[in-house]
Amino acid sequence: MIRTLCVAALVAATVQAAPIDTIKLRFKISARDLPDKDTLGTIDPYVQIFYNEDGNKEETELGRTGTVTDNENPDFGDEFEFEFVRAKRQRWHFKVYDHDNAREDDKAGEAYIDVADYVDKNQHLNVNLNKKGYLILSTLDQLPPVAPPAPVVQTVPVISPVPTHVQQIHTVPIVQPGVAVLPSTGGVLLVPQPHTITVPEKAKLRFKVSAKDLPEKDKLGSIDPYVELYYTEGASTKESRFGKSSTIDNNKNPQWGEVFEFDYDRSKQQKWHFKIYDYDQGKEDDSGGKVWIDVNDFVQKGQTITVNLSKKGTLTVTNVNPQTTPTQQTLHHVAPVAPVSPVAPVAPQAPVIQVSNPLTRIKFRLSASGLEDKDILGTSDPHVKVFSKIGSQPEQLVGRTAKLDDTENPVWPDTIDFEYEPSQQPKLHFLVLDDDDGRRDDELGDAWLDVNEYVKKNQDESVSLKKGILNIQKA
Repeated sequence: MIRTLCVAALVAATVQAAPIDTIKLRFKISARDLPDKDTLGTIDPYVQIFYNEDGNKEETELGRTGTVTDNENPDFGDEFEFEFVRAKRQRWHFKVYDHDNAREDDKAGEAYIDVADYVDKNQHLNVNLNKKGYLILSTLDQLPPVAPPAPVVQTVPVISPVPTHVQQIHTVPIVQPGVAVLPSTGGVLLVPQPHTITVPEKAKLRFKVSAKDLPEKDKLGSIDPYVELYYTEGASTKESRFGKSSTIDNNKNPQWGEVFEFDYDRSKQQKWHFKIYDYDQGKEDDSGGKVWIDVNDFVQKGQTITVNLSKKGTLTVTNVNPQTTPTQQTLHHVAPVAPVSPVAPVAPQAPVIQVSNPLTRIKFRLSASGLEDKDILGTSDPHVKVFSKIGSQPEQLVGRTAKLDDTENPVWPDTIDFEYEPSQQPKLHFLVLDDDDGRRDDELGDAWLDVNEYVKKNQDESVSLKKGILNIQKA
């Protein structure tokens, strides 16, 4: 009689420990390369620590260190305790001051840390201060050594002709990756093999940025956010800018369309600094929040990461060119396998690599002639908003020009930068407006442009408005 026989396949696997959800943290603080705030002598630093939960603006003071005299590289002797609960999205806020006996203490820098990030990094973390120098957080507890991963036992149903009164369970020896020898018969069982995640030493990272639940900065409407991207290397606090997004109007949950590139080098201890601003025409842009991300951490987490911003909301960085990353595989279901004759070694399956189409970048400037005069006194004060449109997706703001006063024939000095994938057949939408202080801007006309056709025409095109002409020329 045919009977199902369970065969236990002993598979070597790489097991990642489950994240810690709750724990009492005990830690100390040091700082390095603090700015010299004193005219005579060196900085006399101390640190105040605050925390918040679930994205709330209100902060609670956790503690304060003692003051260390004349020291740009202090090791504070104070011990701090904190109850970590991952579900509460907790964040620490560190404020470093220079103590002054005769006047108000000077601020020497500040930093924000996601507590979950500190826990996930084995309770040791370096974080750059916003002015100069960095903090070092270290646990006071003796952490247990990381145990080697235990083997994973998985069962695979196998059809084998055995008497009904016989029930056997065998351990299947694996003779090579993907092949196990069945007992007695000498047949083989193909076993899906686990893989380990490998972190490259160097790589070209390509990613997009989005945010959620940004603070309301405008009295009328929502925030008009854009993000600037900076990076540092090693212990240096010098920031280099490597990208800036377009502005998205009235949106607390922006998904910027730009693809950013970054040359990753694991040995350089690189960190990203994201700074979100609310665009305000005619005055200085307000800060909408900022955050630091360790690039090694981003890569190790599969090139997708979400972090809390300094003021309100979260920022997400997502890889846009994912490759098949080897990960642990689990045998959820395997059809019954009958014993077969011994076979030749099975070659490991080649990885599948997804390749996206290359992106194209264009830069252009705008001018116009013969615009409509909308002002009762004087002439129009024109400016242009440029949007992109792909298929049925909503329009995304690509950029905007400055306002030019009292002219029907403006030549805007601004350069608009647009990155796109030609196969998606994008279109640009130009909205020409007359700026009215304190009132809704009047529309002077709009026009559409097929980007692929524009490129074929050597990036020199003129389109008709309700009144007048808009010129788009290569920058």
